[in-house]
Amino acid sequence: MHHLSFEGEFRKKPIQSMKGASQKEERQTLLDRAQAEREHREETRKRISSATTVQAWYRSFTARQKQKYKEREQFDVNVRPLKMNELKLTPDLIKTLIRQMLFFYEPIFDDQRLISVCQMCIQNRQSLVQHSISDLHKITFIHQMKKVLLHCSRYLNRISGEGQAIALPMRMLEIFTAARTYEIARCDTEAWTESKSKSRPGLECDEHNSQILATQLQQTFHIHLINNGFFRDMKVLLLAKLPSGLERTLSAPTPTSGSIYQLITAPVLSVKDLTDKTDRNAILTFFCREFLCDVFTDQISEFLLPALIHGKPPFPFIELLSAMIIASCSQHY
Repeated sequence: MHHLSFEGEFRKKPIQSMKGASQKEERQTLLDRAQAEREHREETRKRISSATTVQAWYRSFTARQKQKYKEREQFDVNVRPLKMNELKLTPDLIKTLIRQMLFFYEPIFDDQRLISVCQMCIQNRQSLVQHSISDLHKITFIHQMKKVLLHCSRYLNRISGEGQAIALPMRMLEIFTAARTYEIARCDTEAWTESKSKSRPGLECDEHNSQILATQLQQTFHIHLINNGFFRDMKVLLLAKLPSGLERTLSAPTPTSGSIYQLITAPVLSVKDLTDKTDRNAILTFFCREFLCDVFTDQISEFLLPALIHGKPPFPFIELLSAMIIASCSQHY
């Protein structure tokens, strides 16, 4: 009955479809369109991911800069009463200042703060070392001192030709890379009291352990510095502070060149004490690369090499040849 109309219309009207004309795509066209859509989605995903990465990096950078600014301000607040002799400098305060300085340190901008830290460490080295090389604090002290010494080495490289004072960073390197600095620090008050209550052999054993610890710390700092360009920094400093055209000499022409010579030769002349052959070969290989492979300057041919060859203790020629052979074989393979 629903097909019948009682309005006088007996013809069926055409029905207009509002979805438009139907289209039939060929198979290849459909595949190409799907591929283009996938590539568009992938490109959009990459753009979003890249934007997120950049935004995260920027937020992290700004957060670090703000925190560095706060730590730098706090460092200055802590140092100000020390300069006015209103506060006593303690090992804990020195380590706090070192930690703050290492967090915010930026070359050139914070060089004077680095010099201040060096001066504090040098003036209070005995109490600082005695307080820091116990088993509870030793790892933190080694980690922080590695970074401070490396900053000093790079600072000397950077200012080598500017005529600025280099005494404090050089003295910092001399003191805290020397084994004798740590030999006296093993016997703190408690350990010394305990040893005195025992027999004499117990005291001698503690002194022996102190020497072992001091040698290990010296080697640790030398290896870290040399693996991070210490010989290159010292070479730049030597060439800048010792004029060319000098006559052959076995002794340092100036006190500054003598100090630089000691810093260069200390790790080289102590390689015989190293039990790790990898570290021994690394020291000698870096020394050879910086001082023996390039064209000799007057500072090297007329002073450094003659002083090394004829100096005491004797130069480790056998160990040097062994390191060169190992390095040559590794390059061939």
